[in-house]
Amino acid sequence: MLRAGFQLAARFGDGAASGTQAGDLTAADARSVVICDTLSRVRYIEHNLAGTALSGDAGRWKLMWTAPGSARGVVVFNVAGNAANDDDSPLGDFIYTTALRVAPARRR
Repeated sequence: MLRAGFQLAARFGDGAASGTQAGDLTAADARSVVICDTLSRVRYIEHNLAGTALSGDAGRWKLMWTAPGSARGVVVFNVAGNAANDDDSPLGDFIYTTALRVAPARRR
């Protein structure tokens, strides 16, 4: 791996708000940027050009997620990461994806 990258979104996973933005994403370093899809209004955080450079032998980024003000249900974090060989082609690159579903904390 000579370059790396990622993209992450946080959306509500069920109910009336399903698929809409859940909370707020903020870049906490100069290696990532928040973008907004103009159609869905969902914000994504992803690497920028400087963020594709490795930190040691890994890709590393700092971000912050602020939970929504009111619990409206499950939040799904969708993330994709890539490990690239820096030859400007898709050959030899690896893409990894996962989703994490997080239920709101129960009130006591």
